[in-house]
Amino acid sequence: MSQRVFRPSRAAVSALAVSLALAAAVPAAASGTDIQRAQLQELTRKLVDAGAPGVIVRVDDGRGRPIEIAEQAAWTRPDHVIRPGDEYRVASSTKTMMATLVLQLVASGELALTDSVDKWLPGKVCGLGP
Repeated sequence: MSQRVFRPSRAAVSALAVSLALAAAVPAAASGTDIQRAQLQELTRKLVDAGAPGVIVRVDDGRGRPIEIAEQAAWTRPDHVIRPGDEYRVASSTKTMMATLVLQLVASGELALTDSVDKWLPGKVCGLGP
């Protein structure tokens, strides 16, 4: 079976990054509503239409049933139908988003850049240092 190589356009990559940020920014109080689900569903469909092979979104505010959405391009379905619970390697695609979230937490005073990883993930990372 030949593999199809996907090379997204800059617009598709930018749309994906912006969309992930928007999905993360959905207000927690409204995350369970049908309106938010419909907006996220439309956003994921637009991303796939723009060239993304697939999009998985999960928004969970801890106060009810999470929103879980999976959309994918038709040409990718013969290999695997994606589901919200799928595990996958995201490699470097989350670095920008994580940096933004960390800096927002720093700005709100919830963490400091000098905090150790062990402070937030006790016993999960082995390494040198305090």
